[in-house]
Amino acid sequence: MKFTIFPKFIFLTTLFVVVLSGVTLYAFSHFRVKYYEGHASAQLATAVVGSGGMIETAAAVGPLEARNALSLFSMFPFALCVEMTLPSGTVHRWPPINCTIIQEEKYPLNYPGVFSNGGDLRVWVSHKWVEDQVFGEIKIALVAMGVFLLIFVLGSGLLFYRVVGRSVRFLVASVRDVAQDLTNFEEIRKLSRDEIGELTDALNRLFERVRGYQADLLKLAETDSLTGIYNRRKFFEEAEKILCPAWAAVFHGGG
Repeated sequence: MKFTIFPKFIFLTTLFVVVLSGVTLYAFSHFRVKYYEGHASAQLATAVVGSGGMIETAAAVGPLEARNALSLFSMFPFALCVEMTLPSGTVHRWPPINCTIIQEEKYPLNYPGVFSNGGDLRVWVSHKWVEDQVFGEIKIALVAMGVFLLIFVLGSGLLFYRVVGRSVRFLVASVRDVAQDLTNFEEIRKLSRDEIGELTDALNRLFERVRGYQADLLKLAETDSLTGIYNRRKFFEEAEKILCPAWAAVFHGGG
């Protein structure tokens, strides 16, 4: 006997879990992107406030010193380029190239008027770094979801067989045997006290009523519906049962 309920249950449940996990991962990734963007912004803001005086002093000495001071931002893996703009219009950069020619996807964090002389600072943050951090967490979540689905399918299969499959197989086999020959009906053994047990009791009562109806139909076929006495066919059958032994005794006795 082949069960299709369990595969359907597993398929629909897995589909539901996958869709729900996809929506959850999308919301999670959006939240984590904002988190890492805020994390980068907070670290850069702390560094700008802490090193602002040193960078301003270095810029007053010369371009090389300003560039070396701006290179302190290289300790942040997400900082691609740093631009310092003085009120005079002079721009110091690290690395010493135009930040717009860097092909990697990025976004700027601006700190206008952060220096005492009115100078501005702009830091270009790598969007790829943010995505890599989020993708690393999503990979862990995907592995965890895969392990969960595997354990869920195996556990559900075992529970389905132990709780439902065995009882249903026994019940279906018993009903099939009874349906083939109602005259040899034996009460189906109840394996559990749950809904399957209640179904077993209901089937036993049903088969008892069917046997009662079967006996009534047999009686109706053998008797006259008005008088209630045996009809001719039944009369001859019963007479044959009674007379045949008597004739046999007479025959053997006479011999």
